[in-house]
Amino acid sequence: MTVTNAMRERAKRLHTFYALRNKFKAVEESEKDLDSMTKAQISEFGASIGVTLSMSLTKSVMIETLKATDEFAQSELKRKYYDNLGLHGDPIV
Repeated sequence: MTVTNAMRERAKRLHTFYALRNKFKAVEESEKDLDSMTKAQISEFGASIGVTLSMSLTKSVMIETLKATDEFAQSELKRKYYDNLGLHGDPIV
C-alpha cells in the first residue's frame, strides 16, 4: 500500500485534533485549586475578581460562597480560555 500525500495530511489533521481535544479536556476538568489555598489567599483571590469574603467564615464556606458567584464563574471561563491558548493568566495588553 502506498502512502499518499492525502493520507499523510489526514493523519496530521487527526493527530492535531486529538492533541487539541486532550488539551481542552484537561483544562476543562481543572478548576482553580481553592482547597490548597489559605483563607487569606482565598479572600485575596476573591477580592481580585470583585468578591468580598469575610474572614470569619470557615474555609469551606468561603469556597462554597466564592464558587456560587458569577464573578468566579467568569474568572474560570477566562482562565480556561487563556489556558487553552497556552497562556497562563491574563495576557499583557
